[in-house]
Amino acid sequence: MIDAFEPIAEAALAGLREPAPPGLAHATLVAVGLADDYAVMDSPVGPLRVAWNGRGVSTVEEAPSDEAFEARFLARMARAARRLHGDADSRAGLTSVFSVRRQHTRADSWRDDDGVLRHGRLGNGTRLHG
Repeated sequence: MIDAFEPIAEAALAGLREPAPPGLAHATLVAVGLADDYAVMDSPVGPLRVAWNGRGVSTVEEAPSDEAFEARFLARMARAARRLHGDADSRAGLTSVFSVRRQHTRADSWRDDDGVLRHGRLGNGTRLHG
């Protein structure tokens, strides 16, 4: 059945004429944790560079320039970091990192939508909520 579908899918994909939007490759890599975005944030100790990806915050550090930060980040983490310019982009990126999602920590533990760590299962494997 898959063999019969392949020519149809191939023809449909060949008919796509729109190129991928700029930045899609990097955004995808950020989402899966293979690249990072970063922003410069003011703090009481001076400007800090905050880098994050789909797995969370990667680093918070001081650096004399974007170039110095990016070079040090690449050397230490072995992946690229791209600076987001503009408060709206930075806020959106950090908000997505800190938004609370259900995160499985063990087979019998999970975080609910409020970020509260919950534990427990019944003998039949049914998860207890509470």
